[in-house]
Order: sequence, then C-alpha cells, then structure tokens
Amino acid sequence: MSWLFVVLVVLTVGQGVRGLFWGGGGQWAVCLAFVALCAARWIFNCQAFVLFILYCRTRRMATLVRQLRQH
Repeated sequence: MSWLFVVLVVLTVGQGVRGLFWGGGGQWAVCLAFVALCAARWIFNCQAFVLFILYCRTRRMATLVRQLRQH
C-alpha cells in the first residue's frame, strides 16, 4: 500500500511542478489531489480504521462459520 501512495504522490507533485513551469492552470486540482492523498494515508493508518477492518473480517468469518454449521 505504501508503494502505491509514493507513486501517486510523486505523480501528483510532478504534475504540480509541470503546471508551475509550463502553465496550463488547474493548480487547485493538483493541490486538492495532494491533500486528498495525504488525508487518505492518514485515515488508512488510523487505529480506528484498523479496528473497523478487524471487526468486518470477524463478522464475515462468523457468518461463514454459521453457514458451514447449518449444512
């Protein structure tokens, strides 16, 4: 997951630098993309997100075990 984040940040920063030197506008979109990437990284590293994922997996496993016991 971290390599994908690094690639996306490099591409976003590269697009921002290209926009600064060669114009073309749309810098707000690049800034917004960078902020969204940083926010997504923060959310995915948050302990609450990890606990939510564990809860979902545990619930799914319990459902599968119940189905297997019924058959």
